[in-house]
Amino acid sequence: MGKYNWDDDCRRNIYSASKSFTSAAFGIAQREGLLSIEEKLTDAFAEDLPEEVSEPLRQATVRDLLTMQLGQKEAALMGGERPFIRENDWVKMSLALPFTDRPGTKFLYSNVGPYLAGVLVQRRAGCDLVS
Repeated sequence: MGKYNWDDDCRRNIYSASKSFTSAAFGIAQREGLLSIEEKLTDAFAEDLPEEVSEPLRQATVRDLLTMQLGQKEAALMGGERPFIRENDWVKMSLALPFTDRPGTKFLYSNVGPYLAGVLVQRRAGCDLVS
């Protein structure tokens, strides 16, 4: 392993550094006209919505993803819980979580917003942000 303790098979915790890369990728995709910060989540993720769409979810925009102001009640997709998530479709799972407050009014540190923003960039740009 040597001086840098590097192992290709071992993931390292980089904490929230990936959020900055996701934001940069989002900005590039927006500049290229692939998405809009004002787009409603109900339009951006139309095929992933729960059966019952709450009013706060109807109001939520892509901007709310990036500012962590979705209006959800609790943080989700946090690092420690990820290995225990049984759901395979994290997009549908994230959108099915309770949206209880008006989006854009309360900050909640959560990985849902950055995750969904990254998925949206991948879908619109036709690329993989991980590779």
